[in-house]
Amino acid sequence: MGFLKNRRMKGAFGIWLALVVGWSAAADGEALEVRLRDQVSVKGASLSLGEAASFDPAHDDRVEGLRGIVLASTPSPGRTVVLSSRYLVSTLNAALPDSGDIRFKLPETMNVHRQAQVVGAEAMTEIFKQHVLKNASWPEETLHFENVRVGGPVTLPFGDLSWEVKDRANTDYLGEVALVISFLVDGTVVRKVPLSGKVGLERAVVRATRNIHAGRIIEEQDLTVVRELRFDSGKDLLTDMEEAAGKRAVRSLDGGQLVERKMIEDPPLVKKGDRVRIEAAGGRIRVTAMGRVMQDGRSGEQVKVMNLMSGKEIHATVTGAGVVAVSF
Repeated sequence: MGFLKNRRMKGAFGIWLALVVGWSAAADGEALEVRLRDQVSVKGASLSLGEAASFDPAHDDRVEGLRGIVLASTPSPGRTVVLSSRYLVSTLNAALPDSGDIRFKLPETMNVHRQAQVVGAEAMTEIFKQHVLKNASWPEETLHFENVRVGGPVTLPFGDLSWEVKDRANTDYLGEVALVISFLVDGTVVRKVPLSGKVGLERAVVRATRNIHAGRIIEEQDLTVVRELRFDSGKDLLTDMEEAAGKRAVRSLDGGQLVERKMIEDPPLVKKGDRVRIEAAGGRIRVTAMGRVMQDGRSGEQVKVMNLMSGKEIHATVTGAGVVAVSF
């Protein structure tokens, strides 16, 4: 290794020979000595002379300007690049100010390592889970995660790390859920990573314990409640036997089949041909009469009723078992 003077480095070839032979004699007391290291670790995307060298004397007025000279671009985060002394001579020759007595001591090679931070698969899996738990409408304890897929560890530049998560699909957060994590370093997006996973919901569901024929009134012994892990919301599934017991089956159900709301209906409170009590009210006056319904009707539905006293057909609202109401 050897000395490198400024003045546009007119003796560059002689300097190159000195580099190969070794260090030359010490500089005189007036010279500023710049010693470049053979191992350098940096954080940013470029390597400056201030990061790669020491200065003697450090208080020299020229040091501040020299520190900012860019020697090279750094490699990708986590990687190392080797700079030859020939490259360093060429770069300094192009960048060196044209004044003062400055001597450089150069290594034959300089290993430049760029610092990095690594986000592992486990950390990204946790980011996935926390996003789902935060945004899903289901209780945290009922959600289960299976096969969260990430693309391995991610190597990022050194700095203040943060991230943003965006949904790609399935904002119901059940079944296959896909997200994108944008990693930011010092507030700037440096990497976007897609990941996905399967999310299940453990919930109570109602199943038929035996075959139930269409039109039959369902009893409690026809049903059972079990907890199951499902990968869809199952919004139409019944979760409580009380929702089905006493209702009428709209269609036939097989034993073991899940019961959905569309499969049941309220049974009619009045049936075609039933005798019913007709209640008529207006102000403080209340009148009752007997009638016969001409069609099935559930609570709140309007049905045709024959008034047995007048023989007239009227429309009345079903209010209870064997009771209909009209107003006047």
